[in-house]
Amino acid sequence: MKQQLISLIEDTLAALKAAGKLPEDAAPKVMIDSTKDKAHGDYASNIAMVSSKMAGMKPVSYTHLR
Repeated sequence: MKQQLISLIEDTLAALKAAGKLPEDAAPKVMIDSTKDKAHGDYASNIAMVSSKMAGMKPVSYTHLR
């Protein structure tokens, strides 16, 4: 399951690069971890924090890109 999530995130990052919303040279490492609190779901990732910084945006604005 983790590998499927990583692949989906990597595909999304590639689409953002193709759309010019993320710099072509941005190469954030995609990491999927188990959550510490199961009330927050099964998995977590900090990809929004890492890639938003590369895009020069605030994380909350970055998460609304399409």
